[in-house]
Amino acid sequence: MLSFALKAVWFSFSLSGLICCWIVLVSFANVVQLLWSPLLYCVCVTLMQGVFCLGLLWRMDPLEMPRAFCIAQDVLINIGSFVLAGVTASFTLGAMLSQLRPYTLAGFTPSSFSWHPRYLLLTAVLPAVASVVYIAVLLRLDAVVPMDDLQCEATRPIWVRLLGYAGVPLLLSIPNLVASSFLAFRMIQKQGIPSRLESNSRGCSYIRQNTMDGLTPLPIRRHSRRSKSLEFRASAEVRNENTPTPTASQLAVATPIAIPSPTSSAVFSSPHLLQSPGRIPTSPEVASFANKYHLPFNRRPRQSPSPDLRPASRTRSSAYFPSDTSISSVFPTFAPPSRSGSVKSSVKSLPAFPDHLDALHYNGVSSRDNEPELSLIKMVSSTAVGGDAESELRWARRFSMSKSELEFVRDIEAENGTEESYEPTYVRRNPLSNMMRDKTTPPPVTTPPVLGHIVIFQIVLSIVQILASITTLVDVAKRRTIPTSFGTQHFALLLAAWCPCFIFGSIPGVRQRLMFWKRRRFS
Repeated sequence: MLSFALKAVWFSFSLSGLICCWIVLVSFANVVQLLWSPLLYCVCVTLMQGVFCLGLLWRMDPLEMPRAFCIAQDVLINIGSFVLAGVTASFTLGAMLSQLRPYTLAGFTPSSFSWHPRYLLLTAVLPAVASVVYIAVLLRLDAVVPMDDLQCEATRPIWVRLLGYAGVPLLLSIPNLVASSFLAFRMIQKQGIPSRLESNSRGCSYIRQNTMDGLTPLPIRRHSRRSKSLEFRASAEVRNENTPTPTASQLAVATPIAIPSPTSSAVFSSPHLLQSPGRIPTSPEVASFANKYHLPFNRRPRQSPSPDLRPASRTRSSAYFPSDTSISSVFPTFAPPSRSGSVKSSVKSLPAFPDHLDALHYNGVSSRDNEPELSLIKMVSSTAVGGDAESELRWARRFSMSKSELEFVRDIEAENGTEESYEPTYVRRNPLSNMMRDKTTPPPVTTPPVLGHIVIFQIVLSIVQILASITTLVDVAKRRTIPTSFGTQHFALLLAAWCPCFIFGSIPGVRQRLMFWKRRRFS
């Protein structure tokens, strides 16, 4: 005969577990924005714990309880166990879908656990069919016979319990336990992959680059020896020119350069200059190329310059210098109205961009070895605006192209001493590097805390459902006529209410909602 003290303790734990289960699961539903499964679980626990606690009216003695209440108590507890097993299976199915879908380990995705018609089979159809079968067999055999216990159950014959909480939930809990264990093992395995990759990729060039902008470096492309030598020759000739060194003020501010007004001889020879004084007319050939391509520079037409603009004394390296028309559309030139006369025969070398572009270089990467440099020399002949043939204006621009989306590459097509020309080609960036705007080391793959707690909850609840059927299986195996009065099903009844409190209550968001007295109050 069970003591009333034990029954009172079980009543207190059952009622307090029911209250805590509602509080924790409501907070959990608000945190993860998931309503149907926590609410359905609370309804099942309320159904089971509520009808169990009502037995206190008869001192939890089945011998004193009315027959109608005994049948209702046994039926409601079994129906609750059926729906509870379906909810657990739904959690397992949602976790499996969340793991099988790509890119879900980066965070918790409630879409896999949100309501879907596929869950209707586990939470409604299966419990309804199992309940109908159990109730039909229970009433047909009149299996509810009051005995010494904490609640009313099917006692004669005992095997009727195998159609209730000791049978159908057991059939669902075993595959749930296997699937949940597989998910847990997969999560642990994925958490161990980054540590092994970190140890194996110490020599990898994929390192973090501390950049201050949103640009990414280009993959290094090796130039041919011929292109390097020609580029070096072109840049060396500019350095050897007897040009004055630009001052700091000229380097700090990049302003358009004004070209003086054309001379009278140039105006009479070219009357169209009067339409736009001080502005070099754009060649129609260059304008067509500028309208065709939306580029940061103008493409030079694949046509050798006219012989009258190229003195015979020029060397082969002058082929790198574009004509005056190609530069006029890039750098607007203006002539002050007060000044007139011929242009002084002096050569000024000014950078088109300030030296602040050096800040765009990446830390730890040598621009001499790893970054392609481009030296563009643009010269405007003074014959286009008047003056002698020796006076000319040059711009030397020298900067690194490592931060550009397109890499300008010289394609030299000259052999056997013929005149060399080049055509700009473009190297497309790898699609993977386009998506990765910041060259940082990928973060380690970590399991989201919510998904990890759900998997732990599935494992624990599956064990609880297996625990509920152990005593019945032992009694049926031993062919007992009188079942065990206090068995594992009574512990499983309490654990079903307290499991969500211990598992979901440790989530940081849920714990913060539960500790309402520690919330900050802003006046």
